[in-house]
Amino acid sequence: MDNPATAVVVGPLFLDVTFGPLPHVPAPGEELWCSGCTVTAGGAANQARALARLGVNVRLRSFVGQDPPGHLARALLRQDGVGLSDLEPTAYQAITATLSTPEDRAMVSSGLNSAPALVAPRPDLLVADLRAIAKNLALVQQWRAAGTRVIGDVGWDDSGRWDSTDLDPLSAVDIFTPNAAEACHYTRTDSPPEAANILARRVPTAIVTCGAAGLVAAGVGGGFTFPAFPVHTLDSTGAGDAFSATLGAALLQGEPLRRAVYYANAAAAISTESLGAAGSPTWPEIMARIGASQRNEE
Repeated sequence: MDNPATAVVVGPLFLDVTFGPLPHVPAPGEELWCSGCTVTAGGAANQARALARLGVNVRLRSFVGQDPPGHLARALLRQDGVGLSDLEPTAYQAITATLSTPEDRAMVSSGLNSAPALVAPRPDLLVADLRAIAKNLALVQQWRAAGTRVIGDVGWDDSGRWDSTDLDPLSAVDIFTPNAAEACHYTRTDSPPEAANILARRVPTAIVTCGAAGLVAAGVGGGFTFPAFPVHTLDSTGAGDAFSATLGAALLQGEPLRRAVYYANAAAAISTESLGAAGSPTWPEIMARIGASQRNEE
């Protein structure tokens, strides 16, 4: 982009250490060796890094440790092209260790799982989870009324309540991007299309991502589905982050929603072919994958 659009990503920042591929999660007392290990700035940084790779001028609003792991997280963010001006200091950096197996991931985290309040200036795009939006609801509403596009997601509810009031911040969101499990739990359904339709009553556009089953969208402009791109998945960490970031970047460039979702679908697929969340693609990589997929369909 000659004049890059601006974005803010708000959420907790982790220093992610990812090991894989592993045949299984080690049992107590067992030691496993694997061929790969990555160290990245994770959490909300996954979305910020993905946006930066797509040419968006992005700032991360989060806490960063003043200890050695925090200094490393800062260096990694700077290397990724993420703006650091909105970071707030905290004593210790939050850290996540991820064990990646062919079936799924196991994670252990320690540290702050929160972010500071949002601050000016207003961006063109805000990417945030619903907790952060609730914490900053008045400002987010003000930004949105002034033209900021808001993409929201939601995390896993460890309490198991899946309280519908958790979704109240959707009143300040343009596009909601839960995964299938989250969407079905909150809507008390077992069908992603049904969940998307229910969620679209609360937000202009709901896009439910379904992993290898693709995605389903409902809301403004009608509903649609896309199958997943064929991939050789190594690690699904950060696929949802690559999806929402690419969706936002494409919309900032003026792409219509359906085409922006198509690009985001391709980006999410590409991201699973690398260990950790370091595999978010650039625009040339996304276009190359789409071109290869279309040639294979001919």
